Amino acid sequence: MTKRKSAPTHWTDISITVNGLDVIGAYSVDRTDWMTVRMTGGGAKEARGGPAAEGRADDFGRVVCRSQPSKEVGKQQMSRTGITNLAVDAVRKQTRLALPDDDAYLYRIGVALYGFASLCSFMAEVACHLDKTLSRSEVEAGTGGAILSKFRASAKTVISSLPQVEPIAQNVVDMFSALNKERTDFVHAYPITNDTKAQILHRRKDAEDKYFEVTNEFLERFITRLDTVSDKLYEIRSIVSA
Repeated sequence: MTKRKSAPTHWTDISITVNGLDVIGAYSVDRTDWMTVRMTGGGAKEARGGPAAEGRADDFGRVVCRSQPSKEVGKQQMSRTGITNLAVDAVRKQTRLALPDDDAYLYRIGVALYGFASLCSFMAEVACHLDKTLSRSEVEAGTGGAILSKFRASAKTVISSLPQVEPIAQNVVDMFSALNKERTDFVHAYPITNDTKAQILHRRKDAEDKYFEVTNEFLERFITRLDTVSDKLYEIRSIVSA
């Protein structure tokens, strides 16, 4: 193992949970991507952190590492999301409303909602690339359906000059339209206690023959398809910007 080239100088405070106990310490990354982690009262560990090994810690003890955690860092039991039990408990204590026991379920709902909002913003950006007369702030002020309408109209303005955009744009319209409907479904769902005695969102809309639980599998499929639509939007933006 190659010796690190410089001694750690700039330390970032961290707080993590190890076996249910909150542990404080700090880490440092040098120019050669060597990561040194030291825990209060527990000495220090050094490890190759990988390219751009870096992170940040906030008041709730959340640690977000952008690189692949080293084996030594892994021993400290940082979660993949970097959210400690302390952080989750702090959020739960803000309400007395009944919540699902499954933290990952709540996390997926948050990712689905935030991811859809991010996709809407990106679609507005691409629409403005296609039609320079559009105001991005005005497009983004609309609902998902309104943004989709602006995107569809903007794509039509470049079909004659950039015909390769048409099939990709139509694919985006079809996929986003389906996502928008599903997003409406789980946003307007209501919590129930299901057959396994778990709290879960349930969607019922008799007029459209909808009657289903918003499961982890439903949310995961939704999140994955957000990426698919985003990739198609990147394709369109690349064509227009070329």
